[in-house]
Amino acid sequence: MQMRSRSIGIATAICVICGVCIGLSTQQKLNYAALKVGESKGVQRSKNYEQGSYEQGNYEQSKTAESNEADSLGQPASGQPVLKRNGQRFARSTPVLLDEAEQAIQDARYEHAEDLLSEICKTQGARVDGRTFLKLAVCQETLGLYQEAVENYQTAISRTQSQPVLTAARLGRARIWSKSGKALSARNDLLRTLLTHQDVRSVAVEARLVHQIGLVSAAIALKSDAGLSSLSDDDLTIPAEEIAAEKFVNEILVTSRASNLPSSSDELVRNVLRLDSSSDSILLEVQSPGITVRDFLVQISAASGINCIIEEECLERLSQRNIATNFQGLPLSVIFDSVLFPLECCWVEQGNEIHVHSLENGDENVDLEQAERILRFAMTSAPEHSLAPISMTALAALKARQGDRTVALRGLQRTLEQFPDTSHAGEIWLNIGKCHLQKNGKEALAGFYKAADLGAGGDTDAIANLYIGRIHLRNACPTKAVSPLRIAQDLTVDDRLQMEILLSLAAAYQMSGQFSESEEVLTRCLQNRHSFEKRNEITIISSLIESGDLSPKMRTRRESVELISALSNLDFNSTFGEYWWFLSCREYHELGFNEEAQRLFQSQQSQHLGLPIEQQLRTLLFSGSSVESLASEEKCRRSIGAANDSLDMISSLPPNISLEELLELYKAVVSNPESSGKVKQYLLQKIGHVYQSQGQHDMAIQCYTGTLESVLSGNEP
Repeated sequence: MQMRSRSIGIATAICVICGVCIGLSTQQKLNYAALKVGESKGVQRSKNYEQGSYEQGNYEQSKTAESNEADSLGQPASGQPVLKRNGQRFARSTPVLLDEAEQAIQDARYEHAEDLLSEICKTQGARVDGRTFLKLAVCQETLGLYQEAVENYQTAISRTQSQPVLTAARLGRARIWSKSGKALSARNDLLRTLLTHQDVRSVAVEARLVHQIGLVSAAIALKSDAGLSSLSDDDLTIPAEEIAAEKFVNEILVTSRASNLPSSSDELVRNVLRLDSSSDSILLEVQSPGITVRDFLVQISAASGINCIIEEECLERLSQRNIATNFQGLPLSVIFDSVLFPLECCWVEQGNEIHVHSLENGDENVDLEQAERILRFAMTSAPEHSLAPISMTALAALKARQGDRTVALRGLQRTLEQFPDTSHAGEIWLNIGKCHLQKNGKEALAGFYKAADLGAGGDTDAIANLYIGRIHLRNACPTKAVSPLRIAQDLTVDDRLQMEILLSLAAAYQMSGQFSESEEVLTRCLQNRHSFEKRNEITIISSLIESGDLSPKMRTRRESVELISALSNLDFNSTFGEYWWFLSCREYHELGFNEEAQRLFQSQQSQHLGLPIEQQLRTLLFSGSSVESLASEEKCRRSIGAANDSLDMISSLPPNISLEELLELYKAVVSNPESSGKVKQYLLQKIGHVYQSQGQHDMAIQCYTGTLESVLSGNEP
């Protein structure tokens, strides 16, 4: 059937759904249409019952002969769900409960619907079809019961022959996987679904699939920078337009064209339809009757005139797996992705050759290219789909990751122009702010404020406010940072993001002189540390060790050893950026591991000659208030030459030296042209410690930020 017929069919289906949903809210329409999968032509409901209802807590008993016979004996009919009302037991027929569950769904009473459907699935056992399990899973996903929803999606998959129900269940399972750390599994299963969605495939189903594959792929490619692209869960909603009543699907959607395709593996590729310059290469119409993936690739490559070279490490894997698929009109690149990625293989185009090799875990370039391919195909094939705005945003985020922020900005601005009323404007402005972050702080701040003002809520709003707070901290305006950080704290339940916000809030309090509030935030973090990532736990412990606020029972050798072990394995580009080495070095030194501290310092000092205020405030936050023993000025002067580029200079400072003497020593170091800048920096840090221990926090901050003009000019502070 031609594309026009398919489009008309989908429009008709959506109109029918809309007719049913008149008077409902948008969310109610989505969930009702998603769950109202209808009655298949092979399922006929019993005609000999009257719908049960209850008034003032009493159910009307079923009028079926079976239930009447059971009631006469005081027992429910075999296999009938049993509910209690006012202490009495009532047997209710499954059709009655199904009708009541659907009414509850229509009224957005998902908890009640979930109770009814759970009772049906529990009492009817193997007699319940996949459609009912799908409805139950959708309710559970809506309620946030993800583990139960996944189990019931899987049961629906195993118990249905209905293509719309099967595809909807796999989409639902992939949605939850993508939100629970299983994005790779979600992507691979969606790719398989794209290949095996046979017989009754709608345009809307395919559009949803390719957009969702693109979004999950983008999330995988951007995994090392979770804040780069905010992919809203609201966009991966129940695919209402795809799985409307199955009777409409059977009447409207395109039926299988398999009878017109070859059945022999020797004639696998029927014809090359056309060149497609908007995607990658060639659109094919093929059907596989069940051959190995290796033979499939060989024949499809021969038909397209492209030489496919399979590396030996992949040959055995591809020769042992069969493929049985039917797809029409997919770009060759999407076909290769769908076949190879689930088998942990990938492909690279080199001239007129396709090279297939094993997929290495964490190969960012491969992930970026695959995500960009599928997103571009999604935008080409379904540019007006409800997921199109967020797909365009994800595509821009990929460009930003690749360093092309100018192209990313143009893409984001084009998205706003094309979809001015999109509900994803918050995510778009958030990403606009990120693109400006490195070059134009004012434009970045404006973008984040715009995202926050739109009030998208959830993580998007929280991330926008977090960035606003961090920019104010970077600009040495900690008082302005407190309010947005407190707002961000209340907007997210994500553990990692919550920790980022809390640590920034503690820093803002500390920098603005609200020391008790800072200590309170850090203490709360410490109490809840087991719910956060290990590196954040270490950050909290180390900060409290340094500030002297940690209880004595935590200052054990075991804690110190655990701290050192964690610090030695830190990813220096994580949470606090490239200056982890500086904090790590300080921790080693404070705990007495001077050789480790010196080794780390010497390996990193040449790469980081200066610290901006945003990182220096972390030094203030985690710096110790205790001052090491200091000796005479004369002894210090003698030690400068021998320890010029080493932390030994810090540890060898003589005891009982006054602040005035320490300042004089610093002047001497500054005036000595042979003195290392590193020694100057560390000596300035020690002066800052003295100021902090005396409560002169303004002077300490100037030391930590390298802006103590009174010291540099030789004037008394």
